[in-house]
Amino acid sequence: MQRFLAFVSLGLLAATAVRAQLTVSTGSAVVEESIGQAVILDCSYTLTSAYTLREIKWYRLEDAIRDPVLIYDHTDGTAFAYGLYRNRASLVNTNAADQDASLRLTNMQFTDNGTYECVVIARGSGVAPQEQAATVELVAWVAPNDPMITDDYQSN
Repeated sequence: MQRFLAFVSLGLLAATAVRAQLTVSTGSAVVEESIGQAVILDCSYTLTSAYTLREIKWYRLEDAIRDPVLIYDHTDGTAFAYGLYRNRASLVNTNAADQDASLRLTNMQFTDNGTYECVVIARGSGVAPQEQAATVELVAWVAPNDPMITDDYQSN
């Protein structure tokens, strides 16, 4: 019985160590910005020395559907923004040493409201690739118009 418990304990420790090879987190659960402005959705990751960055993927989640926003392939340094995000979405930093997967959206639209998922994929020599994700909520505000002062008041 003691051998069995020791075996199970070692197995749990090994499983925990494998999962800890890659962690992903966002800076804030909710990000708010006015329409027309640029916004940054923070996402950072931590890799152990056994792994290297492979891909960064950003999705907009809606009704259990993952709509791609941007996919960055670190092996060849290419990034591709999809659909309405083309020419508006980019990574803040592509230097893998900085472990930053943050997304920049320019000219924010009201339709950008929603939940975004940052996915980081890493690979190691002789081991299965690791994939971890974190989400952030984006809220687009409509800026109020500047007040207009007129002299339309007429007295009777």
